[in-house]
Order: sequence, then structure tokens, then C-alpha cells
Amino acid sequence: MWFYLPKYFRGVKIKNISLTRQIPAIVVLFIPQIANKVYNMLDTTMLGKIIVNKAETGYYEQSQKIIRVLLTVVTSLGTVMVPRMANMFANGEKEKINEYLKKSFNFTYLLSFPIMFGLIAISKQFVPWFFGPGYEKVVILMNIITPIILLMGVANIIGTQYLLPTKRQKEFTISVLVGIVVNFVLNYIMIKLWQSIGACIATVVSQLAVDIVQWHFVKEEIKLKEIVKLSYKYLFAGLIMFICCMFITLFVSGMLSVILQIIIGIIVYFGILILFKDEFIYMFINRIKNKVVQTLSRN
Repeated sequence: MWFYLPKYFRGVKIKNISLTRQIPAIVVLFIPQIANKVYNMLDTTMLGKIIVNKAETGYYEQSQKIIRVLLTVVTSLGTVMVPRMANMFANGEKEKINEYLKKSFNFTYLLSFPIMFGLIAISKQFVPWFFGPGYEKVVILMNIITPIILLMGVANIIGTQYLLPTKRQKEFTISVLVGIVVNFVLNYIMIKLWQSIGACIATVVSQLAVDIVQWHFVKEEIKLKEIVKLSYKYLFAGLIMFICCMFITLFVSGMLSVILQIIIGIIVYFGILILFKDEFIYMFINRIKNKVVQTLSRN
């Protein structure tokens, strides 16, 4: 099947397109992306320049690799939500925006807390097996940097899912620039003092600064107390899961310990959320039930 494109674009004339009018809007959207890239690369670059021992950079990069992979899972909802938020904002549907924001926070908490506590619980057994001997320091670095999973998840909701779709690129850019400045200053001080450990601390604190600035910009629209309340059951379930996982290490070691920790951690975490009647868990269970019923009915 062939399509004759001019048929669909008859109302659009090249002479009506003004580049000078579009360039400022493009630049406004482009700056936050560049700032984000600089922010993500700054700590590794400074660590390599300030510290002579390149092994410290290697330790830091390895700890970051695992964190970044898991972050893609936590922030995956942002890609889906941006166009939807933009559409609701264009239609003036403020109540729906708040409803979807709460769901985004629930989703982020649901994934962030078990990943954070789970990483800390398994790191001592997992790192020697995954990276091999000589990477013991990665355990410390992973434990320090894990809060960034939650912090970046929250920033993804406020910045990517709310500020950008609601045409508040300026506020988003300011928050990222604040993160860059804080990261640069803290890296310069802390890397000299504690090397890769200092870089991890600087990364977490600078991301916290980004979150605080973004909260300041949206404090009239998004109530902090309401959002914090949404995290209680996930935090509680995560802590109980962590205690159970650490208890396993008293009796089992090595990869067997990691496997048992993951299995028991999942059962404990989601079991507690089922007791709390978490809407996401029940929605997932209902979808599985519906699919099973549909499959059986076809057969």
C-alpha cells in the first residue's frame, strides 16, 4: 500500500514555518538534556582527574553499572507517562494529573525500596562472585550509593513526568544545574579526602539537592505529606525483607545465599504488600487471573 504524503499535508506550507520562532523552544528543551548528561558524567570524570590511583575509578564505575541498570527499571514509567501528562495538561485535567502522579509515586516506591534493601543485603556475597577477587571495595560503594535509586526515581516523576510536560523546562533546568554545581563542589572536596567513597557520597547528596529544588518548585501543586505517606507500607515491607535476607547470611554463604535471599526477599516483600492490600499488587494478580481465565475459556 502506497501513501501520497502531500495529500495529508496540504495545509502545511514551508513558507509558514519560522525557524527563528522555533529555535528558542528547541534550545529550552535541549539544555536540560545536555545538563543531565554532564551531571551523569561529572563524578567519573573528576574522580579520574583528581585521583592518581585509577583502580578507584574502576571501583566506582563498576558500582555505578549495576545501579544504572536497575535505575532503568525504576524510571521506565517516565517514558510512558510524559505524553499522557502533556495531553492532560493541554486539556486542563488537573485532577487526573494528580491521580496519575500518585500512581507514579506508588510504582516508584514499589520498586525502589526492595531494590535498595535487596542490593545492600546481597552485596557482600554478590560482588566477589560477579566481579571476582580484588573488587571488595565495590561492596562499600554500592551500599553508599543505593539511595540514589529512590532519589532519581522521585526526580524522574517530578522533573520528567511533571515539569517537562507542563512546559516548565526552566525549573527543570535549574534543578539539574543546581545538581551539577553541588556535585562539582562536593566531588572536589570529598574525592581528595575519601577517593571513590567521596564520589559516591557527593553523587547521593547532589541528587538529593536536585530533588529538594524540584520539590520547592511544585510544593503548591504536589503536597509533600501526601506523597511521603504513600511510601510507608513499601518502606516497612522493604525493612522486613532486609531483616529476613540478612538472617539468611548467618547460615548460608556464597551464591546459594544470594539465590535464597532473592527468593525469600520477593516472597516476604510482596507477601506483606498483599496483606496491606496494595492496589498495584492486586491489579497485577487480577490481570494474571483474567489471562488465565481467558486462556482456559479458549481451550
